[in-house]
Amino acid sequence: VAFDPGNTTAGTQAIWPRLVVNATDNVALASSVSGGAADAWTNFFNVGTIQFAGWTPVKGGTAETYSLAVSAGGKVGHLYLGSNITTPTTDSSGMILFRESTNGGQTWGTISKVFQPFQEPGDTNWMAPIRGLNLTWRGEQPAGVFEVVRRSFSAGVYYPGWPSSIYFWSPGVNGGIPVKIVDSSKVPYYPNQGVADVMTPICRPVIARAEGNSNYLFVAFLAAGPDTSFAGTRKFEGWFTYSSNGGQTWADPERFTPRLTPRLDYRYVSIAPVAPFSSNQFRIHLVAQGDTTAGSQVNGAPAGVTARFYHFTTTINVVGVGDEANTPNTFDLSQNYPNPFNPSTNIKYSVAERSNVAIKVYDMLGKEISVLVNERLQAGSYEADFDGSNFSSGVYFYKLEADGFSDVKKMSLVK
Repeated sequence: VAFDPGNTTAGTQAIWPRLVVNATDNVALASSVSGGAADAWTNFFNVGTIQFAGWTPVKGGTAETYSLAVSAGGKVGHLYLGSNITTPTTDSSGMILFRESTNGGQTWGTISKVFQPFQEPGDTNWMAPIRGLNLTWRGEQPAGVFEVVRRSFSAGVYYPGWPSSIYFWSPGVNGGIPVKIVDSSKVPYYPNQGVADVMTPICRPVIARAEGNSNYLFVAFLAAGPDTSFAGTRKFEGWFTYSSNGGQTWADPERFTPRLTPRLDYRYVSIAPVAPFSSNQFRIHLVAQGDTTAGSQVNGAPAGVTARFYHFTTTINVVGVGDEANTPNTFDLSQNYPNPFNPSTNIKYSVAERSNVAIKVYDMLGKEISVLVNERLQAGSYEADFDGSNFSSGVYFYKLEADGFSDVKKMSLVK
């Protein structure tokens, strides 16, 4: 069954919708129009009466410049790019604002300012949000992320190749002052170029919370990569970071999209709002659009180019209170057991901190014959098995490499 929210009070149709469903199954809706005195709008769908309440204007921006989220306690948050409603100024048109509703989105509380644009020394332009922002909750406190780019309000332009960054905000973190969590010092910098899609070198962040644990937050975002394609357009990659202390500090970002041949252009990453917890792990689900041609969805890309959606998952291990004493604080590679062996043997190893870990097996001539482990692992103790059924008797070597640590041990296969 389709329900029509109708036109806005300005007589225009609302587009780019975002919505959340609260505990009573009522729907809070945010949307916008292209142009007009008030570009952002909110609405409320009452599941009991099966009716929309009608559009209410909010002085905000168009496209992907607003986000809704509902807390476990039922509060609805609205994070959006807007302007100072009473006394608009040049720089206030790029503010990040927040408000919340305690009745599912029917009415809204006081608007609070999250972020105001600033000028860097010697620059007459502004560092300000432009497009990507996203909201979640840590307990009953809102938590959001947004991108900051170089803009000229007077000329109505932004600078897609200029270094950009991602900020995190929550009222209980850093006194409510947004914190820069990703910039070109943490992700390789490549200037965005080619067809326009309001992308910048680091952009479009999305945020999720952990199931039953307000300390863990997860953020995915896009960053320009080393490759280009159609019309010199930069191909983007998907990156991921997380916080285990409510957003006070963040892990070094990791690229989660593979560099295939041919390289794909990844855009519009999304994240499951809540990461489920099982077997001492949070599992994070991500989806991104991938295409062999960068920017194929805008500005006259070659005919016949199609995009696909790709699903990625990653896990974050959680150390329980009773497990902390058993967490290794050093890297270690144990001697295999049994040794000599026929046909298989077990290798135990420890990882001191979240690292890229590889364990490879070599023959006497130094030729790589098997890869037992090649992934990013949390701190912990692990095991790997080597099956020598397809190899002849002799001496072999196995090597552990993990973010600067390296160790080699010898083993003997006797048939």
